[in-house]
Amino acid sequence: MDSMERALGNRDNASAALEQLIRNVASHHGLEPSDLLPNIAKASAAEPLMPEFDTYGRRLPEWERRGFASENEMQLALELRATRQMMEELRFGQAQLQKEREDSRKAAEHKAFVDDIAPKAIVKLSKLESGWKVTKAMVEKAITEFPQLRDDPARAVKAAFPDELKQHYAKLSAEKRKARGPEMPADARGRGATMPDPGRFSAKDALVMIES
Repeated sequence: MDSMERALGNRDNASAALEQLIRNVASHHGLEPSDLLPNIAKASAAEPLMPEFDTYGRRLPEWERRGFASENEMQLALELRATRQMMEELRFGQAQLQKEREDSRKAAEHKAFVDDIAPKAIVKLSKLESGWKVTKAMVEKAITEFPQLRDDPARAVKAAFPDELKQHYAKLSAEKRKARGPEMPADARGRGATMPDPGRFSAKDALVMIES
């Protein structure tokens, strides 16, 4: 590991050391270098990893190890690859920009639609549902959850907030009961009966009350 670290730290030997390291790791796992590094293999399919020295012990220049016919050919290939990569990045950036613009356009249209229908839906629901107070945010959430009801936002709100609507009516019912006050029990004495003066109450009076 120390020798490998020194080799990788040396600019002149880093390329050869890295290639040898990849070969050793691939061999250890029973793989080809291209299997170990598929992304690099795709990017440099025309540049297979080759040993630094040939069978005669001659040190091969980089362009020859990369499989090119000359150094000039290698430089042209590198420039072509860089150009293609730049074009790919530009295409990706353009597609991303178009997507962002489309998303912004849809968001603006959605906001304008909500601004237009929310006030009408709020007034309609207040009238139909006994003063139920609905917010603009509720309308927006409702038509987002139920896009098939965009043309009937009041219905969409009731579908999206059934519990809130129930609570509204429960509150109204409780307020009405409170306004009426406690209910009095029915008079058990019968209609038209009057209670005589306690000082002059007699058995006859009691009999009349029982029979009435």
